[in-house]
Amino acid sequence: MFVKKCESCQCDIQYKTKITLYRSIKNKTKCSKCKNNSIKSLSEEERKKKFGKSGEKNPMYGKTFYQAWINKYGKDEADKRLNDFKNKCSIASTNNVSKLSKDERNKRHGSQGEKNPMYGKTVYQAWTNKYGKDEADKRLNDFKNKISVSTSGEKNPMYGKPSPQGSGNGWSGWYNGFFFRSLIELSYLVYLNRFKINYKNGEFIKIQYQDYLGNNKNYFPDLIIENKYLVEIKPRSLIKSKTVEFKTEAGKKWSQANGFIYKIISPKKLSFEKIKKLHDSNEIIFTERYEEKFKCFKNKKK
Repeated sequence: MFVKKCESCQCDIQYKTKITLYRSIKNKTKCSKCKNNSIKSLSEEERKKKFGKSGEKNPMYGKTFYQAWINKYGKDEADKRLNDFKNKCSIASTNNVSKLSKDERNKRHGSQGEKNPMYGKTVYQAWTNKYGKDEADKRLNDFKNKISVSTSGEKNPMYGKPSPQGSGNGWSGWYNGFFFRSLIELSYLVYLNRFKINYKNGEFIKIQYQDYLGNNKNYFPDLIIENKYLVEIKPRSLIKSKTVEFKTEAGKKWSQANGFIYKIISPKKLSFEKIKKLHDSNEIIFTERYEEKFKCFKNKKK
């Protein structure tokens, strides 16, 4: 948020962007209160002169200058006037640059591209060069934590909603019409189907919990099995992570209160040959992104 003083009453006026602030300074704009007072102080004739031809009453309403020129002078003359206007604008912009001193020009244009000291570098590399690796790592972690806090829980636009189909980085698609978001989820669905175990999507169950930063979050379990088990499918490497631990605790509490048994399952992944067989029989259909990936894998295996 940017602030400047009103030209009349010296009260603060807030602007969202630098551009609007600069325009305001250039045009010496006043606050809304002072504007209204100045309008009220106008006589009836002055008011009519200022606002009498605004909106639809204005003869140029809904038209461009180019259209007005065509109506008045014809298309050839209108094209000539438009080209002249563009040339004037081009000359004016180059003149503005040419009027700058050498230092001002270098300040504005001299540090672009390869001349920029940050060209081809990251902020982390600059921190490492300036402060050393330990301090750079500390600054990077602080930055990540700030981003995490500012987009976590209720501040996240997806708060309270299940993940949309196709989101995330896992191999996703449909197994017999049931959407999966990872290969281990697919592997478990194949296992359930093999032994004819009833299952359904757990996304309609919303479990509220707080993460380790104290942010309010929502958790949607993966599956409900036999209307008895609330199941979360996770690889073994993630089961002891902080996020999963908080989800597990919330899932267990919810299950006890609602007559379910909570389980975390880490199934063994299907082999490539098994996935290929299911894919060839159209039991598995990957999302468009992963269909192309899978075709590449198939071609490499041949």
